[in-house]
Amino acid sequence: MKYLLEHEAGFDASCIGFPSITGCHAICLATNRGLFGYHNAGGSAVGSFHTRAQNFLAFVQGNLGGTLPIVHHIYGSSFIGNNGRGYTQGWVRQEWRAELETIAGHFNYSGPISGCDLAQWIRGDSSSSAYVEYESLGKGCTVSMKKWSEAGKQIAPNPKQNDLKKLIGTMENSNVVVGVDRTGLSKVIPEIIRG
Repeated sequence: MKYLLEHEAGFDASCIGFPSITGCHAICLATNRGLFGYHNAGGSAVGSFHTRAQNFLAFVQGNLGGTLPIVHHIYGSSFIGNNGRGYTQGWVRQEWRAELETIAGHFNYSGPISGCDLAQWIRGDSSSSAYVEYESLGKGCTVSMKKWSEAGKQIAPNPKQNDLKKLIGTMENSNVVVGVDRTGLSKVIPEIIRG
């Protein structure tokens, strides 16, 4: 299990969690090699999509010795209904799709893309934050979430440097999240963004 904080990309064979998703985007690739995730904080302007996707691609290729995995499905969860993601052009759902399709293009992937609008599931004020978790299931994932709380978060040194890296900035003291309180997770059905 990997937990990804802001700007972190990670790999795990079966499960990736995203603590504290507010204006961020919890992105997951279900592949033939396992799950690759990216906690994309910021980068919601259309002009940033290409660079962020390129950075994520470089992480995945670095993890796999320069090769590309076979992508089976792409997922992206963020606060869309209230534009907590902060898209700038005013066409929020179209920009959500465009951000995920940019990633798909970098991975030469033309298959289905799904996602969860966290604003439909996590109620509260505009500063509400969610914990999102993707768990491998066949060629896809189950998606679970709950309202985020710092209680129960555990920090420790990064045990596998190649499996979890910060794509923007540096790892503070090389510490990462190694545990969260997963009680109260609810499985949700993601919507189809691209069939």
